[in-house]
Amino acid sequence: MTAFNKLPSISDAVAKFDAIDGDSLVSTSFRELFLRYNMDRTFGLILLHRHFELDQNERLVSYGDTSVPWRLSKISKNITPSNWLLSGDGAFRPYEFRYTPAMDEAT
Repeated sequence: MTAFNKLPSISDAVAKFDAIDGDSLVSTSFRELFLRYNMDRTFGLILLHRHFELDQNERLVSYGDTSVPWRLSKISKNITPSNWLLSGDGAFRPYEFRYTPAMDEAT
């Protein structure tokens, strides 16, 4: 299963966020941490979630202003990981990818 499919649905993610008083944590603890280490302009927080499941041979790829499922057969050297999560086993895993046209394709 891809890292993406292990993400909670948007409704489950919001429920968990609310259950731990996430707004308060963001505006106090996380804010203070980011400011203390001057990371407030470098990193951001997002609510990890998914709106749908991907097939085993698909990846979520940002293309232009949207993200869409792409079959692995379409993935080329122009697809790179763009968003990562820290998994339960302590490893960073990509869950979203970005398509960037090759320089020679853009001309």
